[in-house]
Amino acid sequence: MIHKILCVFISLGLHQVYGQTLQSRRGDGTLITYRLSLANTAAQFPLVAILTGSECYSNINRFEWAKKKFANENVTVLSLEKPGISGPVENCPQEYLQLNSLDQRIADHLQIIAELKNTLPGWNRQIVWMGGSEGAMLGGVLAPIVPETLGAVLIAGGGGMTFEDELLITIPRMMREQKASEEQISVALVEFNNMAKEARANPDWTQSWGGDSNTFKWWKSVLDVKPVDALSQVEFPILMIHGDADLNSAVEASDLMAVKFSQLGKTNLEYLRLPGLDHGLRDKTGVSQMDRVVDNNVMPWLQNLTKNRITTGDL
Repeated sequence: MIHKILCVFISLGLHQVYGQTLQSRRGDGTLITYRLSLANTAAQFPLVAILTGSECYSNINRFEWAKKKFANENVTVLSLEKPGISGPVENCPQEYLQLNSLDQRIADHLQIIAELKNTLPGWNRQIVWMGGSEGAMLGGVLAPIVPETLGAVLIAGGGGMTFEDELLITIPRMMREQKASEEQISVALVEFNNMAKEARANPDWTQSWGGDSNTFKWWKSVLDVKPVDALSQVEFPILMIHGDADLNSAVEASDLMAVKFSQLGKTNLEYLRLPGLDHGLRDKTGVSQMDRVVDNNVMPWLQNLTKNRITTGDL
């Protein structure tokens, strides 16, 4: 059915229709909701998969301004909802709490990519992963294991150390920013360490820490993730962007990623360490610089990548 829908778009000359929301079933019968924002052409095109962070919200209609930029560059954008989400969220659904984890997000993306090989006419079998925060972690895991990967854009995601080690940096940093005492910080670190131990031993979706939607199941899936181990073995280009005023994700972890690549003599990582920008790429006045970074850094990088590397693929 998906194949028929997309063929109708193209055969009727409606390739400038901006997007289509589709669904697929997991093995357990639950639904994966995803959106394809189609390239402004009927010719062959690559995919950019936009991977969002850890919050319990709808993803597929976010960053519309960026999707339009990609569409104008002959790129189709893929964005997936997390488990239990198929539209705007008022209260986090129980299905989300039960199913959401980094492992589930990986499995969902692998399933949809496998299906699109047979159902998306015009896709040239190449994909660029573009993620921020947890989405950067997700992209750092997916990119090395998907043969169709052309490149990856990782924003505010660290990755050069485990997520647990990052939090041992960011928790004190955030609390000091909030004027917490050193005693309060010590207590928080003990609580975090206790949570991490319990989540590994008992990844119960009914228990949470650091936010109602951050279940122990989710925590177990992310604590030991260290994307640099796999990313440092690949040859495809990587653009890594991190603001040095980020309180949520340790810029030191991105620094370590860059050091690792340098030590290995690898030249496929471009690292932009942006002064004064926070986790959302906002400056010190609170004004978002995301649009500027996309225009000045991401789009030229993507244009260069597609110009030099994209082929017709084996359709």
